[in-house]
Amino acid sequence: MEKLDIIPPEPSNYLVQLTSVRGIACLFVLIGHAVQVFHYNKENMPAVWRVFSSLFNAEAAVLVFFVLSGCVLSLALRKMDKPSWRFIGAFYLQRAFRIYPLLWFSVGLSLLCLWSVRQTISFASVVDWLARNLSTPIDIHHVFLALMGVFTRYNGPMWSLRVELLFSVIYPFMLIVLRNQKYRFVLLGVCFLISLIPFPDGLGPQFALAFCLGTLITIFPAPKKHYSWVTTGCFVMLMCDRFVFSNFHFRENVFDILETLFSFFLIRNIYFFGKDMKFLNSRFLVNLGELSYSIYLLHLQILLVLFSIFMKIWGEKGLLDNPVSTQILLVSRSR
Repeated sequence: MEKLDIIPPEPSNYLVQLTSVRGIACLFVLIGHAVQVFHYNKENMPAVWRVFSSLFNAEAAVLVFFVLSGCVLSLALRKMDKPSWRFIGAFYLQRAFRIYPLLWFSVGLSLLCLWSVRQTISFASVVDWLARNLSTPIDIHHVFLALMGVFTRYNGPMWSLRVELLFSVIYPFMLIVLRNQKYRFVLLGVCFLISLIPFPDGLGPQFALAFCLGTLITIFPAPKKHYSWVTTGCFVMLMCDRFVFSNFHFRENVFDILETLFSFFLIRNIYFFGKDMKFLNSRFLVNLGELSYSIYLLHLQILLVLFSIFMKIWGEKGLLDNPVSTQILLVSRSR
């Protein structure tokens, strides 16, 4: 196996900034779901607010997570000069301890949430995928699969964690191929072709491209110069590409590919030049990033419980007829 093309910077030079990016992406998911998952009366939503709220692109934020994971996992295995089952086994063990304890807690909380809110929130007030989740029967078989990270109906955002688990298993072998100059572009081409296949949402293989590109951030040579307009442009496009191109009626996987590419260039610039981006050293963003996994897994249950509590005060119709107030209330109380 060939050596890395470059020696990546020391962790102290970039991990703080990448942690902040994870916090920002998590915040976008939280706000995006507060805006998207309920059937608000859009006639009562000012046009300016409708445009503003559409910028919190939860789908793009998840692609940022996947590219970040590819980057960070490659750093976790940076000392693996050649395949070693002992080293790979330690990697699997570390990933299991990182992922499963909070996953199990979130499943328990999700079951309590389902039992509680399905008795108060009408299925007509939420989007279709959430209505299906809320109507899912609770049985031992599905609870066991949920605890394994396979069944995600009890907690919708868990679908991306299932993707993380899938690629955690195959990642060491992906990294071996990507480190080999002879085969890396073959794998990249295969992953791109797979991303063109319209797999069902949350299945997983279509996101291989994101993990590959995230890994290549640590393998490719550093850019000679930082063009800040590229970083800013990628961030803007991640926020608004689905709004800007909504009239083109692209398939979901087309947006996924675009957002994967934007995420790659954004994170690549932050990886190499993040130490000069002072706002990413903000203690608030760093703390948010460190809590991002917990927030991501638990935020939907919190939103549903809050909505259920507020219903007792203003009623379901009162909440849905006042979208701006309800969205601000949900976001401010779920932090």
